[in-house]
Amino acid sequence: MNYQNLCLNFESTCVGISQEEWDFKMQGTRKANRKEVEKLFKNQYPEFKELVELNPYDYLISKDYLIIIHSAIEYFFKIESEV
Repeated sequence: MNYQNLCLNFESTCVGISQEEWDFKMQGTRKANRKEVEKLFKNQYPEFKELVELNPYDYLISKDYLIIIHSAIEYFFKIESEV
């Protein structure tokens, strides 16, 4: 997967969503390439640059979501398309 071609939309954090919605968003996740995700956010999503600079615990990806885990909070970014 070419991370630099992803078009993302911030959707939510795990705070305030139901367990069922969390389960749905986490379905099929696997480890994401840390360096590629950080490069993607620094270059294309500067409004979230600080989030990746704070050394998140982990990055996960599925066919629908890129997830950043930081301070026990999941940040869900919907993968809208690949350009």
